[in-house]
Amino acid sequence: MNIQSAENKYELGIKGQELIEARLEKYGYFVFKRNFKRIGLEIDLIMYKFLKETNTILIHIIEVKTRKVKDMRYMSQELDLEQFGIKHKWRKVRQVMFDIPEEIKSKLNITNCKHVITFDLAVVMASRVGCLNMHTYIPNVNLML
Repeated sequence: MNIQSAENKYELGIKGQELIEARLEKYGYFVFKRNFKRIGLEIDLIMYKFLKETNTILIHIIEVKTRKVKDMRYMSQELDLEQFGIKHKWRKVRQVMFDIPEEIKSKLNITNCKHVITFDLAVVMASRVGCLNMHTYIPNVNLML
């Protein structure tokens, strides 16, 4: 793989993240972190929504996989989570996920509230340059492992 194709792949991944981010923002979610890094781990998106009526923060830790259509045709109708490395990613996410609610509560200056955390998978298809569509969104993908 040359540098040019690596840059294109990176840019395509960022565009996929932006699509998912925009979708969740339509439902009242806010970005907490993009490309959140800890040792040996990168989380694509962390988004949250505070529900005043129940005093609860909903937190989505999202792994975004963006694929070109030519790559997607090799995928079966049922997604192979191993193909996306989700089990390995989940093992790493579990180690840091319980720190995230406290960081969000601190940002919002909220001390006493509940939180719900989900680890989600978003698969985005790129049919041609500039044309992206969400293929699949699986909330709580860790429950399928």
